[in-house]
Amino acid sequence: MNNFYVISYVLSEYLIDDIKVEVYYAPAVVESFYSKKEIGLLIEKKKDKDTLDGIFEIIKSRTSELEAFEIWHDVIEYKGIELIWKSFFNAEEKKMGVEVLYSRDNHPEREPLH
Repeated sequence: MNNFYVISYVLSEYLIDDIKVEVYYAPAVVESFYSKKEIGLLIEKKKDKDTLDGIFEIIKSRTSELEAFEIWHDVIEYKGIELIWKSFFNAEEKKMGVEVLYSRDNHPEREPLH
């Protein structure tokens, strides 16, 4: 084997008040902010106090603005990159799941990247 690639979502856990929030960042989102070497370091540290947390802070702010934990589709911009996010909410478990995708509008000639 000449090359080995890992293409996977990055999962981060947060809290909004007493709601557990699991955020899934699509591979194209992670690759747009980090080099391959930085992704390796991110995995080793298992935390990020910059980019991913910055994206989450925007999402947290939007849920407050919209007064909803379940969002079907919302477009945000972070460091000049357009992102699409959606979420679901399970009230019984007090759990919110969020998926953050890379917008094809960053490169209109290409298909959506997940």
